[in-house]
Amino acid sequence: MMQLLELFPTIVAVFDCDTFDSDAPKWRSEIAKAIKERQERHGALEYQTDDRLHERLELAGLINFFRRCSAEYMQALKYRSGIELRLECCWATALVGEGDDCSEILQHANSFLSGAFYLDVDEAAKPMIFRDPRPQNRAFNIPVEQELRINRKYYAIGPSNGRLVLFPSWLEHRVRPSLSDVPQVSLSFNMTAHGRL
Repeated sequence: MMQLLELFPTIVAVFDCDTFDSDAPKWRSEIAKAIKERQERHGALEYQTDDRLHERLELAGLINFFRRCSAEYMQALKYRSGIELRLECCWATALVGEGDDCSEILQHANSFLSGAFYLDVDEAAKPMIFRDPRPQNRAFNIPVEQELRINRKYYAIGPSNGRLVLFPSWLEHRVRPSLSDVPQVSLSFNMTAHGRL
């Protein structure tokens, strides 16, 4: 009899915001304002805000959603209840068309938990790609007859408006934009762990 053990699994959580339809217009307005402020400050066309969005009162409801989901993630993984997650930075990016494709694999150094929230995407938006963090597993490209969680080298999570994807900050990922001329607007954030670790 064979026993399969999934050792050291990597947990990514996906949440859909219940209040998205009613709250999104004010969040969109605030993000547009933040992008415009940065453009005026730098005197150039900008597609990203600064990383202090979590300090804006107009986004307090959205930031609370991020915190609630992060706490639920910690509970689901049975981390000790005394661990405090602090949201250290939060920024928005507006990507447009194929030319903005970020082919680079990213990690969020010096953080514990990271998130990506989709504020505006359409049906042409590409998924977020996560890469197997085990480099030796990627050394051999052995074909599979059926793709399973345990034999994948990459995993894609499709974006949709109001969707939050939470993942360990060390997990390698690639962010890909919409193929349309409509900007894909997403918010990203990093959290650090504090308390008796």
